[in-house]
Amino acid sequence: MHVSVRARVGQHPEWDSERHGLPISQSAMMLTLLGGSVAPALGLTALGFITSPQEMRAVLHFNRYCGHLVGVRCDGYFPETVLDAWRILFMADSARSYDSGHTGTELVESFVPAFSPKPGQRGAD
Repeated sequence: MHVSVRARVGQHPEWDSERHGLPISQSAMMLTLLGGSVAPALGLTALGFITSPQEMRAVLHFNRYCGHLVGVRCDGYFPETVLDAWRILFMADSARSYDSGHTGTELVESFVPAFSPKPGQRGAD
């Protein structure tokens, strides 16, 4: 999703790349891939499904490959081990600056409600 948003926003006539840089950084895209690699294993463990280190490494490799396909430059940055993946995620979380202001808060708070069903819309019967 980040790659799609980055491409779309970057093409918008109101986006000033000289002033603002890229819409979504490589590190933000990489962190998304990492979060989808090792975090689900922890969640599954909490539910009683033990994920092996081999399975977690396989998911890390898969997400690195998916990142490569969509333009995330992972070479030299994407971790090779599960422990390194956790280190990067914890470091990034502890280093957050919360400097996006009101618009950042609005964006985060609007994400889940954006998937609410529209009036009259129903799920599968």
